[in-house]
Amino acid sequence: MELNEQNRVADKRLRRIGYTKRRAFTKRLRSTARARLGHDKIDDQLTLWADRTSHWASMRVRPEVVVTVNTVRERMVVQLEREVSQSEALSFLVELGVIAMTDRKRTTG
Repeated sequence: MELNEQNRVADKRLRRIGYTKRRAFTKRLRSTARARLGHDKIDDQLTLWADRTSHWASMRVRPEVVVTVNTVRERMVVQLEREVSQSEALSFLVELGVIAMTDRKRTTG
């Protein structure tokens, strides 16, 4: 996957996806998290972000996490044939983790 200077997919064809598709991974993560971790827990924490002008958060992660996210992102671009942001790739990985964690809890608990 070739990236431009802004760390975006260089092929402009793959970048034309629109706002709805861009938010699809985030919306699916929110839905999965609410269903599997509890509506109140997720909604209570999200209300803290509702009044902020920016709906982005920063956190420190180890280099292995960044490398994994970027590798997953590359594979997603190939499979979906469209640009995938680091945020979308991370949302996808987190959703898979929530599903795996809650499935394991249901079968062992």
